[in-house]
Amino acid sequence: MKKHIRALLLVAGLAGLVSSCSDDETQTGSIEDLSVEAKSFLALRVGSSEAMNEGRNSAINSSFQGFFSEGGRRAGRKAGDSTDVEPDTTIISPGVPDCADVKFSEIPGGYSTSVDYGEGCDLSWGDFIYIVYGKYSQKNFWKLTQNDSEFENEYEFESEYENYGARYESTGLSNSDSLGKHSWSMDGESRYSGVSVYDSINGKFNGSYSNNDDITYTYDDQTYTYFSEGESSYDDKKSTQVKNTYRYTEGTNFYESVVLSPLVYKYTCAAVGGFFENGITASYVSGREKISYKQGDQSGSFIIDYGDGACDNIITIIENGVEIKIDLSKEWEEISVGG
Repeated sequence: MKKHIRALLLVAGLAGLVSSCSDDETQTGSIEDLSVEAKSFLALRVGSSEAMNEGRNSAINSSFQGFFSEGGRRAGRKAGDSTDVEPDTTIISPGVPDCADVKFSEIPGGYSTSVDYGEGCDLSWGDFIYIVYGKYSQKNFWKLTQNDSEFENEYEFESEYENYGARYESTGLSNSDSLGKHSWSMDGESRYSGVSVYDSINGKFNGSYSNNDDITYTYDDQTYTYFSEGESSYDDKKSTQVKNTYRYTEGTNFYESVVLSPLVYKYTCAAVGGFFENGITASYVSGREKISYKQGDQSGSFIIDYGDGACDNIITIIENGVEIKIDLSKEWEEISVGG
């Protein structure tokens, strides 16, 4: 590929955002106006962002690799066909550090990969300390067909996580003592299936997939059951989450999200090295989702507005008629503390 960026090592699910919301009935507030439950959810999301984005990145990479892998060529190329034209894309490509033990093997119709970080693999960036541990493995299958210059890849893959997670903290924050150390980990399975189309003449690439996840997720000392179902589309510049419902459950407590308008992620929004200040990275740039919750005796809902398409790290929360803008490059430690 002529242009690409590495898969984000830490993709904060709430960063790279801007608000386009306007409602005459809402009032403007500050982060202090958020409920404890909303702050706790945002802390959970920031902590679990790597896990939540692993599947999306893998789905796009898997579909793209099917066109150019040796197995994919054997599965679908006709004699004399040429795929020498490099696509002019910004598709993310997987970035696995040297400290991980990676095993790769071909299987009928695809390939199998496992990435083992062992007891700890240091992926820190500047003042942001990030240690990944555990293992995940994937099985990828595809069926490649050709119609003139167009290649179509019908694919599916399965991911399995075994104590896959990370420990992290920031030593560069003004109030790092209150931020403290945090961790997340996950065990379980994810399944993705979709179709991608690549035009070898103009290098254009697009596709769509559906997914479901059934995972046990731990953030600090809280363990949740995480279940999701969704549908997404993508091209060489962005991916769009068209439909998605996910739910964190802990006993009778839960957080549940529903997409109100499509959530758009632009690959080009990553800062140099993939990170903004304090380890935060780019994510959705537009769209809305509604979060409903029950935590103990408290229940309610709020909306996260992801903006008008600009690349920055500002989000807007609408809760109880109050509109709250949060600049994660400046207020990340308040969010990570979780209220």
